[in-house]
Amino acid sequence: MADHKQEFLNTLRCDAQESKDHFHMKFDDYVKKGLSRLIRDWQSQFPDAPTYEEGRAVVEEVYGLRLPKPAPAVVTNTRDFAKKEVKEPEVMLEVAGSESPVIHHPSLGEVHAFRGVGKTNFTIGFCNALATGSEFLCYKATRPFNCIYVDGEMDAGDMQEQLGILAEENENFNLITRCEQQNEFMPSIATAEGLAWYEEAINRSKAEVVVFDNWSRLANIGTNDEDSFFQFTDWCVRMRLRGVTVIYLHHDGKDKHTQRGHSKPEDPLNWVIGLRWSGDYKGQEGLKCVLEFEKARKPIYEFSKISLELSDGVWCWGKDKAITPTTGRPPIEATEEQKEQLKALVAEGKGERTIAKEIGISRDLARRWKAELLGKKEPQQADITFDGDKETKA
Repeated sequence: MADHKQEFLNTLRCDAQESKDHFHMKFDDYVKKGLSRLIRDWQSQFPDAPTYEEGRAVVEEVYGLRLPKPAPAVVTNTRDFAKKEVKEPEVMLEVAGSESPVIHHPSLGEVHAFRGVGKTNFTIGFCNALATGSEFLCYKATRPFNCIYVDGEMDAGDMQEQLGILAEENENFNLITRCEQQNEFMPSIATAEGLAWYEEAINRSKAEVVVFDNWSRLANIGTNDEDSFFQFTDWCVRMRLRGVTVIYLHHDGKDKHTQRGHSKPEDPLNWVIGLRWSGDYKGQEGLKCVLEFEKARKPIYEFSKISLELSDGVWCWGKDKAITPTTGRPPIEATEEQKEQLKALVAEGKGERTIAKEIGISRDLARRWKAELLGKKEPQQADITFDGDKETKA
């Protein structure tokens, strides 16, 4: 009977090799489809069939993923450990003015919100501050950090427009976008092969911070596929040990307060930011929400919960009462030539979309310039106030 098990494993090795070489099947696809099927069939017929773990080990060898046997565990007492020279985590984001720490580097973080709240806009602004060492809302980056922003869904035009509004042109702000990849292909961050692809880019660009926007689009798996999510979080932990901060964006479920799927992948995270609309607001007037640190391994003593708005590229924030403009790029004013273009287009009855396209500006800016030309006051957004832990509209 013992010979049967080895015979089965040899058959599995040949099958996996053929699937890899001739059918170009990926490791994860083979494990989910071919391996489970073969092991299940064998076990139903023969008592000495190999276990799933034994079969997977053979497939990992075929795909070159089998790790060597780990060395014996290192055991250290607290006295010796206290004498070790270790690198202290660096403060990456602090409160502007008071220098109270907010986020450390390296760390693992998540930004989650319901669709349409403004995850991408918020994170581009945040990443811009890290890349330039500048202020963002009530926070400030302690120095410029080399960042990579991985976007899995926006087309080139939308990305250029958003960056033009929310970020400065900077060598520290790097992009991996679908539109620039060969055949518009980006591998899944839920697979070992995909993570190796991104890791090579991180190493090549010497990135200190990597942002994945977003888990749903870049992983492209079922919401509750725990094994794939765990593979990603294990990789994140390894990157943190190497000195890289990893941030990923995630969608909230239908309750609009908690992330889609299970919560176990959040366990290794250092911090979690939740963005949500206030009261009955549903995004009709642009990005306007409440930011709250829902998890922080290191205490955040100031501004762990604020309200924020984005208007014409200017970030506004507040803690208790009406939000007021503070940081962000200054409002863009029209040149004389642009003013003449604007007058002509408005006289022709053109809408904001056409005005934006003809002048080469964003639709938000076209709306503001048009309102200023016509002497109209733009609609005011309701202020956000706090009543204990409950937000209301003033």
